[in-house]
Amino acid sequence: MTSHKMNNTYHCLTLPVPKKLGPKPLLIFDQKLLACIKGFSSWMKQFPLRYPVIAGEKLKSIESFSYHLQKIVRLTNSLSRKDLTIVCIGGGSVCDFGGFVASVLKRGVRLIHIPSTWLAAIDAVHGGKTALNVGGVKNQIGTFYPPKKIFIVRELLETQREALAQEAMAELVKIALIDGSEWVNRLLSNANFDAARLSARSSRAPAKHLAGADEERRSGAAISQIMCAFLNEAVRAKYRIVNADPYETGPRQVLNLGHTVGHVFETYYGWSHGKAVANGLRFALEWSKLKFHLSQMREVENLLEKSLIKFFPKRIEKIPEKTFRQLLLSDKKSLSNDKLTFVFLKKIGQPILKPVSVDEIAQEAKRQGWVE
Repeated sequence: MTSHKMNNTYHCLTLPVPKKLGPKPLLIFDQKLLACIKGFSSWMKQFPLRYPVIAGEKLKSIESFSYHLQKIVRLTNSLSRKDLTIVCIGGGSVCDFGGFVASVLKRGVRLIHIPSTWLAAIDAVHGGKTALNVGGVKNQIGTFYPPKKIFIVRELLETQREALAQEAMAELVKIALIDGSEWVNRLLSNANFDAARLSARSSRAPAKHLAGADEERRSGAAISQIMCAFLNEAVRAKYRIVNADPYETGPRQVLNLGHTVGHVFETYYGWSHGKAVANGLRFALEWSKLKFHLSQMREVENLLEKSLIKFFPKRIEKIPEKTFRQLLLSDKKSLSNDKLTFVFLKKIGQPILKPVSVDEIAQEAKRQGWVE
């Protein structure tokens, strides 16, 4: 596999011209974009081959994959491997699905990603991982298949609702804590967090409809400004790790910070990925403080307070211990029947990979009040 470098990522104000994306491009797109992106319908109709999908985890299920693949094979049956390009436009689930299709169709065809969410733009489309879910468990099968090109389109990303834009914040915070470079200090002091935090706080209390809508618009704009300011830095930080370990055999696993327990929360509570990872990060950082005397805890807590407060529930339904253990053991980061690789943080910029037992994680989850 060829490492995917930053020079394959193109920033543009508007959607790219379809005929420049390959001789025979097949567009796989989130059909919700038809209603929320001005001009999307006319752009989409320039692709002779189109396949609309409904975004979400159901799209990634192995149970529905055969149905989709049969329809895509019929669409592309007359095309040669070298002529076909799959263009995916959507969020993380659409890009995971489309990337997997591209990796197996005709033994692999050219792939282009156009993320339509900040979460996909900052994380999902970078690094070359594709995935499907099996039996309701996330990302159990997949491939390493980097796209040839990624287009970051400003008009797509800046039309997101505040709630959807906020989803990307957990991944931005995660890579900042792992990387620890100079840009992290600028992130910590970014003034746009104040507007975003104001909306997060006010969303917890009753508010008049018009005032709430106005605050949401301001907060969404503030989050977009944060993402615009730090997207390149975050993606570069990710590729420094990915290019050193493209198949995730060792150091790349630090990118799972917050995800081990986060995926348990996502499955059990039915939370969004952003909310689950935000709470997974808080879990990992609290445990790091206890286990490794995490330094800079005040700065870490300040960053979480500024950026992720919206995702922290005031009350939680505790997870039965047996269920918690089962969900942990289904995680693809398992080392053996009772051990997983867990990512701790000793200080900002210094993640640590440690094998830990399911017993240890369950006990810590009890201590933090997540498990009964």
